[in-house]
Amino acid sequence: MPENPVSEQAPSGGTVVVAGASFPSLDNERSFLEPLGCTIVDKRFAADEEVLEVCREAVAVMTDYFVCDAARIATFERCKVICQYGAGLNQVDVAAATAAGIYVTHTPDYCSEELGDHTMALILASMRRIVRFDRNIRAGRWDYNDGMPMRRLANCTLGLVGFGRAARAVAVRAQGFGMTVMAHDPLLDDASFAAAGVARAGELADLLAAADVVSVHVPLVQGTRHLVGAEELALLRDGAFLVNTSRGGVIDQQALHAELATGRLGGAGLDVLEQEPPAADEPLLSCEDAVLTPHTAFLSVESLELVQTRAGSEVARVLTG
Repeated sequence: MPENPVSEQAPSGGTVVVAGASFPSLDNERSFLEPLGCTIVDKRFAADEEVLEVCREAVAVMTDYFVCDAARIATFERCKVICQYGAGLNQVDVAAATAAGIYVTHTPDYCSEELGDHTMALILASMRRIVRFDRNIRAGRWDYNDGMPMRRLANCTLGLVGFGRAARAVAVRAQGFGMTVMAHDPLLDDASFAAAGVARAGELADLLAAADVVSVHVPLVQGTRHLVGAEELALLRDGAFLVNTSRGGVIDQQALHAELATGRLGGAGLDVLEQEPPAADEPLLSCEDAVLTPHTAFLSVESLELVQTRAGSEVARVLTG
């Protein structure tokens, strides 16, 4: 496709629905799509039923959390493209869209640096007991022994489950702290690990048994749902930490809570949960050794600018042929 579809192609027109997103503005999307004669229909905070009604006649649907499953896609009468903001495609039934002649786009590499930063922040907050100390001080308790046992990072091994862009960004940061880094990813060759100075774990079980901290970096697909379940958690070393900035469903959350409740593990740092936002009675909310953030590992001024720009550009490319 041409590098600049707005200038090189004739306008296509039609409505473009933006749904299930929390961006502060849609100016970036408008800059790409309004010159094509498209009208942006802002349904960022609308109920699903309202979104579905306008999607029926839309030429494009841009979504973050609005689910485009097979049943909904079947009601899209004019849709040419569904754009998933971000790296994952778990909100879109790609097979159903393809069968309906609808392109699916996403933006997989807009926040690798932020994911690296946030993952390292969760590792540090968990291992250095930052949240626990803060909570105790505010409650009137001043005792550094509340953080023990605590390990020196440079004496620890970080295990990365998956070794794509985000995991490699984490590896660079962890190596800066002197950590030994190993990774498991059956889709890569040995040279990919060697180039990053990272040891390759042939099997997931080997990595889980050897690491002091395990950080998960795989997409949520049928084969990775509950990839880390009760059996895998049992393989972790006593005092080990588990961090997840990928998708909540990759870890069996109930099994994780059960393991944390025994006190055997050091803790967990989770940016993603199986249900977002979590129910008020979610057990992890009362777990002292779980550090939680609200699916924000992607976030920065720069990443928001980039994801919206790339999403708008990709939709424009499809609409202009």
